[in-house]
Amino acid sequence: MKSEQDKFNELLKYVIEAPDTRSDREIILMLGLYGEYVVNSLLQDKSKKDLHKINSQGTKLKILFDLGQIKENEYDVLNKLKQVRNHYAHKLELSENEIAKIEDWMKGINMSWYEADKAEEQEKTAREYPFLKFKVACIGLINVLMYRIAKIKEQIFDTANIVWMVHGKYVIKLMIKE
Repeated sequence: MKSEQDKFNELLKYVIEAPDTRSDREIILMLGLYGEYVVNSLLQDKSKKDLHKINSQGTKLKILFDLGQIKENEYDVLNKLKQVRNHYAHKLELSENEIAKIEDWMKGINMSWYEADKAEEQEKTAREYPFLKFKVACIGLINVLMYRIAKIKEQIFDTANIVWMVHGKYVIKLMIKE
């Protein structure tokens, strides 16, 4: 069995190391898979009735939130990931309206920026690159939740500093804190 750290490192490698070789769809589906993994893992830990076997991801998210296992902003990111993933997974082609709707969801994600003095600049850049902002928000949250899962499993897990570059320009730096 791979450790939570190894699983997270694979996600980082998949999403960050080859951004020009992967389509948005591939990245969204991979993030969605990890989102489902962390939700199921957290539910499995807290459930005596196999709640992780419920088919509805939305219901699982609501249960985790009601149990206090995820915070409101974490619920928001996971719910938007679920919505975006469903659009990409169930439609061969997305209309311009659907793409605009997805970009609005991505722009609306709340994030805690690492460097408070640069938050306005980073938020402006993130608005220009909504998909980038979305990926950073999802990876950051998955990092935090996998850290929690590692603690439950009594594994060592190093949280990550995520720095994203676009065309060689510093865009977003996010420090993951638990």
